[in-house]
Amino acid sequence: MTPKIIKVSLKSKQSQAIIKYIARIAGLRASPNDNAALAVEDMIENQIIDIRTKLIMPLFRPYPSEAEWQKEAAAIKEQFVEYFTQLDNFLASDGRKWLTGDRLSYVDFLAYEYLDWYRILLNEETVYDEGVTKYSNLGQYIVRFEQLEPLKEYLASDAYRNAYLISPNGRIRSRRDR
Repeated sequence: MTPKIIKVSLKSKQSQAIIKYIARIAGLRASPNDNAALAVEDMIENQIIDIRTKLIMPLFRPYPSEAEWQKEAAAIKEQFVEYFTQLDNFLASDGRKWLTGDRLSYVDFLAYEYLDWYRILLNEETVYDEGVTKYSNLGQYIVRFEQLEPLKEYLASDAYRNAYLISPNGRIRSRRDR
């Protein structure tokens, strides 16, 4: 199903455009007058999209055997060390609470979604051990995000556990398939 938004003067089916539009309305974007903050937001968004792209292919690629899948999963984990190290260091810089600073932004929602894909796809919890792993800032960030109200309630619900990651045709269709 293609996401779409139709509002009096706006019609769009491009998911990133929809996300940014909703983020502007909800106050989850940097100020249009703050070019430095907008640049940081754009940089983070594109890094997060790179992470998504690296995860989409394994979700839909057929593997001839479980051994082939495990080989691919090990390669993905190794590749993601660089991404997680960068995110962890970035969060540590200036004592950031959220990816763009002290204020929650739409890129935090994007980041959480794709980090959750990683956790589910690879059955990988090491990034999320409440900050006791080598990615302590990233672990604390995830815990902080999961404690947001009413997100906390949603994450504990069957609606969340049963929701498709991307599609019913993927390797792991929902969080429950894990």
